Amino acid sequence: MSNQSLPDVVMALSRGYRLNIRQAINAKALGLNGMHAQCLRIIATIPDCTANHIVSIMHRDKGQIARLVKELITMSLIEKHPNPADKRSQILTFTDDGHALMNKIHLAEKQLDKQMCEGLSTQDIDAFKRISARMVENLQRDDG
Repeated sequence: MSNQSLPDVVMALSRGYRLNIRQAINAKALGLNGMHAQCLRIIATIPDCTANHIVSIMHRDKGQIARLVKELITMSLIEKHPNPADKRSQILTFTDDGHALMNKIHLAEKQLDKQMCEGLSTQDIDAFKRISARMVENLQRDDG
């Protein structure tokens, strides 16, 4: 059993994961940060994703997300298209370069997943997911 505190373990895991993903996709050379990557992952997972979807998931203000989206457009990773369901919003889609980057990210995540789970049983992994999900719920609980 480790002498590390729970916050130390969580931070070390998060930092290690983030650094490995950044290195795998050459994020520094591309000018990408964690917020960009998270924004791209949201666009990849939500059909007809809009900036408002990103705001609600990332819990950031609209201005910050608008700047992120603008940066991703400037990097030629995403494009805006009219939203037929709501004329006030626009659907965010990947460009060819954006699709290529997301494929690279997915491959890096699969490789990192395999590396992180090396030597762990399916039961260990399931327990980690269950416990981690509960901790996230505990942190998101609004007691006020």
